[in-house]
Amino acid sequence: MRSASKSLLSFAALAAFLFVSCGTEPTGLRSLAPVDAAVYLETPDLGALLGKLAGSPAIGQGERKFDPSRLDGMEAAVAVTGFEASESAVTESEAVLNFQPQFTLIAETHAWSWQMEPLVTGTLGEFVNANYGAGTKFEKSEREGEQWYIWTAPDGRKAFAAVSGSQVFFGNNEAGVESCLAVKKGEQKSLLDSDRLSRQYEAAKGKLAFGYVSEEGVAALSEFAGISMAIERSEQAGERSVISSVFPQLIRNAVKEIVWTAREEGEGIEDVVDIKLDDNVAEAFEASMRPSATADREMLKFVPPDAFSATRYNLRNPRVAFRSLLLASATKVDPSATRFVPLLGASLLQPYGVADPEAFLSFIGSSIVTVLFDEANSQSAAIVRTDDFEELRKHLLQGFAKAEGADPETWSEAESGLRAVRTGSYVVIGDEVSVAKCLRAAGSQNDAAKESDLTRSAYFGLAVRPEHSSVTVSRDLSSASELAEVFITGRTAVKIETYEVTMTDFERFGIKRTYRSAFGFPGLIVSQFADAR
Repeated sequence: MRSASKSLLSFAALAAFLFVSCGTEPTGLRSLAPVDAAVYLETPDLGALLGKLAGSPAIGQGERKFDPSRLDGMEAAVAVTGFEASESAVTESEAVLNFQPQFTLIAETHAWSWQMEPLVTGTLGEFVNANYGAGTKFEKSEREGEQWYIWTAPDGRKAFAAVSGSQVFFGNNEAGVESCLAVKKGEQKSLLDSDRLSRQYEAAKGKLAFGYVSEEGVAALSEFAGISMAIERSEQAGERSVISSVFPQLIRNAVKEIVWTAREEGEGIEDVVDIKLDDNVAEAFEASMRPSATADREMLKFVPPDAFSATRYNLRNPRVAFRSLLLASATKVDPSATRFVPLLGASLLQPYGVADPEAFLSFIGSSIVTVLFDEANSQSAAIVRTDDFEELRKHLLQGFAKAEGADPETWSEAESGLRAVRTGSYVVIGDEVSVAKCLRAAGSQNDAAKESDLTRSAYFGLAVRPEHSSVTVSRDLSSASELAEVFITGRTAVKIETYEVTMTDFERFGIKRTYRSAFGFPGLIVSQFADAR
């Protein structure tokens, strides 16, 4: 989702460079956002949020480009009122999906009226021109006492800004800006009238940032999620069509709302995403997805130091968990689509050569480890433990055959290029290169610490602990350098990469995903400003 959020969230970072807070009391920007906003993001104190990012030891030392404390007390929010999806061709056979949110950034500047014109036409105009390129046209007008500014790129893209008092409304959709102004005038209802959001908002007070996706927003995002999953999980046109049509139905009918909060956690940030599910689905998942009381520590020895990410699943009964997933999913799609749900489930284990997931999972232990070696997921492996390898092997793709003279025991599948290797009670399955790396890691006696060793990162220890249904530890290869570009001049000692961890739990309301990292989701948002400059 990083590229999908870029066009929306890069502008949220812009607020940090536009306005100077006078330290007045917060006004509550929900009162300026339309009640039908699909997504709403807010920080009650932009200075505190940016100060946390700018002060991170991960981005090194150097002369700061600006002092975030000048923005202490400033409020900023983003309201998304719609989405547009389009495809752009890369080659004759490949296309890239573009997902464009229609958003309005709302900023309470607490600035005087005479300060607003240079802020908008100066800093904001320079930012838009840098994004839209040479030949961008600019117009200024007055509508009902409000100053309007419109930028038009040579390719037809437009950006709109309206100034009303000390508030700026800026977006890529004129109707969205007009809607916020109508809310301010009392002509439309605001998000203050959303009881569900208000309850979540009150509970999140004191956090660095807050985000909310309504049921309508979930439905809109599900279409993009379905297409993305189809592209990621299959290369077959028929399978992609099924996944892209069934998966959005599941999301729309099972997910009721999403709430995000960010808070300080040590030197980094902790993001918590609560995904509220349909009551029946949440109850089924809470019962079937519970973690086992113990986790297989030995399995983590197969994770190589140079892995990009590693995920440890720990379920009391993987087969029951998988079956619960299918049964719950079948109740949330159209009757005509229920026959495709098993195909959707099978796609989850297809990259590891599993032909019959439910049968396969019935012959393994409670833990599963998956390893990725790059962000594109082009190289990966899975590690499982089994007491009955012969039965387990029957549920791999039929093309798997014994490789003669292999030591340890090796099976390969010619068409997919996948390999399955048995070593003791463990089986490693994946592409040939990834499997070899995992086997070398398990047999290595080298205990020398290396800074780039994923398994020696501070978060990797959480994968050993059994209390979460899944834990993913991964690298962040770009945020530190991008944020250094945003905040620091003449910086030194910038870390090439940092690490992050994601923990997933199934609770009574649904799914709780906890992320800990150096910069969190706020860092992802602000780092887009470096990309856009």
